[in-house]
Amino acid sequence: MLIQLNRAYQALASAHAEALSVQKDLLPSAEQTLADTNAGYERGQYTQLAVLESREVLFEVREAYLDALQRYASAQATIEALTRPASLQQ
Repeated sequence: MLIQLNRAYQALASAHAEALSVQKDLLPSAEQTLADTNAGYERGQYTQLAVLESREVLFEVREAYLDALQRYASAQATIEALTRPASLQQ
């Protein structure tokens, strides 16, 4: 049980760090890039393909963020199940 708990905690910590990194660094950068590309497209500096590529990158970053949150929640549920008092376990 301690090995499972340790693995779950490591997964929790890893997912937490990844989610924070994506939220703090990658997401704002991808959003700004899309805004800049859209503005450049309106001025004729970029093609529609560049806008679509910027949008695709933003979606990929959002997907990575959601994946990290899912892994965090899963690890948290595992930890809660492993640390639940025996009287409450079924």
